[in-house]
Amino acid sequence: MMLKMFDELANENLRRKVEMQDQSGREDRVKDLVLDNPVVGREADVAKIVDLLSCSSDQQVFTIVPIVGMGGLGKTALAKLVCEEVIAKRLYDLKIWVCVSDNFDDQRILGEMLQTLNANMGGLTNKDAILQELEKALEGKKFILVLDDVWNDVVTRWDDIKIRLEKISNNNGNAMLSLLGVRKWHQS
Repeated sequence: MMLKMFDELANENLRRKVEMQDQSGREDRVKDLVLDNPVVGREADVAKIVDLLSCSSDQQVFTIVPIVGMGGLGKTALAKLVCEEVIAKRLYDLKIWVCVSDNFDDQRILGEMLQTLNANMGGLTNKDAILQELEKALEGKKFILVLDDVWNDVVTRWDDIKIRLEKISNNNGNAMLSLLGVRKWHQS
């Protein structure tokens, strides 16, 4: 009886994973996440992250705050709440949300950032053109970038994006929330 329940749960999770992979835009699911499912009991976590972002906002060009955990723990929901709070407090002018997933391609990520800021700019394929347009869109603005669904085995590859963003927008006070999923849990 218990084995049958576990099999059903595993099949349901597999089905959901396939559905998520088939979705062309995860941001639609992210937008609905907090609206459809109120998050309870995370007020202290939101306050800590917002405080961290506001304390360091003018001290450096780019503040990076990782939110780390196994898949399904609510990292995306927490980041959504943090973004709502920092935008409401006017800590940032712009919010940029990109789902990285397994396809960690810096040109794709930069292109999606640009498309978030200007829907008319979607489809640019030249990295230099993307960077040029990003620079125009971010000029004089403070932004918070959320890289959602980053996995522990690709986290070291985002340094190139960070360096490019620091060159594009040298205003102090930009931030990145990196929602880092852990595929393997190592025990000491």
